[in-house]
Amino acid sequence: MRLATENLSDPELDRCLNIIISYVVRRAVCGLSSKNYNKLFLSMVRALEKEGWNKTVLCRFLLGQTSDTSRFPNNQEFERSWVMQPVYQSLSAKRVKALLEPLELRMRSNFHETKTLDAGLTIEHILPQSWWQYWPLPDGTMSRERDVWRASYSLAEEGTKEGQIVSREKLKHTIGNLTLLTQPFNSSISNGSWESKQEAFRDLSLLEMNRSVARKETWGESEIRSRSSELFMLAKHEWEYPTDE
Repeated sequence: MRLATENLSDPELDRCLNIIISYVVRRAVCGLSSKNYNKLFLSMVRALEKEGWNKTVLCRFLLGQTSDTSRFPNNQEFERSWVMQPVYQSLSAKRVKALLEPLELRMRSNFHETKTLDAGLTIEHILPQSWWQYWPLPDGTMSRERDVWRASYSLAEEGTKEGQIVSREKLKHTIGNLTLLTQPFNSSISNGSWESKQEAFRDLSLLEMNRSVARKETWGESEIRSRSSELFMLAKHEWEYPTDE
């Protein structure tokens, strides 16, 4: 039995597969449902069977979807969600890892010794999930666990202590505050201070994303937002928004 994809060259087949991966990743980051995928991909196959198995038909089909259950998020929507979405909560740890690993490889140059990653890497919060012991708020004040617990009932992000805690609690699960470490490394520094993490990242980590974090003088809300934007510049090329040309 001859497969329809046999008509595609290897480079074009790779491009088509990458477009589908980009579609799935962008929708996941943007918090869009995957429930309609079975029907959508059957419709996509029918369109390819009818019009031809090639990148142009695939792009035209996916870019032609307009409903929330099937549309292809553009760069603006992808960036907004990438920077603001608490992906550690909205996606599984495996999916967050699948976002970070390709970005680490994109950060590496031809001068790096390897292009492979340890299979046992885990997700680490740079600003810890339980941050209040060592990490002051932007105004320099310290917090206690009960302050964070009380702030969990508030929505206001403002200059008050409670507002600063609300903002920090939202930001700590965004992509800009997440990185990759081996499990022993992760356990050794998990809730430590910025100074201890900075030193460990600088002296012990082989990952470029950790070494770039270590070059920061401080780590807080502005650095998390800035790193999210920096990582997006890689992500928008790793999971590209296609054209139908």
